[in-house]
Amino acid sequence: NSLFKEGKWVEAIKAYTDGTRRDPKNHLIYSNRAQTYIKVMDFGSALKDCDTCMELKPDFPRAYARKANVQILCKQLHKAKETVEAGLQLCPNDPELIQVKAKVQAGIMGVGLSPEERELRAQEAMKDPKIQMIMQDPVMRDVLNDMQSDPAAAQKHMMDDGIREKVETLMAAGIIQMR
Repeated sequence: NSLFKEGKWVEAIKAYTDGTRRDPKNHLIYSNRAQTYIKVMDFGSALKDCDTCMELKPDFPRAYARKANVQILCKQLHKAKETVEAGLQLCPNDPELIQVKAKVQAGIMGVGLSPEERELRAQEAMKDPKIQMIMQDPVMRDVLNDMQSDPAAAQKHMMDDGIREKVETLMAAGIIQMR
């Protein structure tokens, strides 16, 4: 941890990696290394370490918060929303998760985004297989068409848990926006 505090990120990663060899079941080492990977912008490695940390200690809220923060940095707000929700199911009063949830919600609302940034966010989200699957679902296509043309139909569709979840995922991804 001293290397991290001194801002010696590369050395800290090496030290944490040595730590994982000595104690591969220690979730804190993976969590700390994930934070260090975030500092050097190696988001793929940070996500892997967060996942390993969550496997080792599923009720460790910081792993969920860190993973969601990486997903926010990668403009994957729909995934960050899912990660935060999973963490809050296990630790509903965790202040760090609550703070990250607010960040996710602000991002979903597009706070501070230009129209070009919103478009880029939607394009990036369309690369996600889960989003592609939702968008190719004929039922969801009908629902989305109904939502554009008939607000009453939109309310009816949103009463279905499965449809509501998919619509919320599309909103979080920036594919659709509510006005």
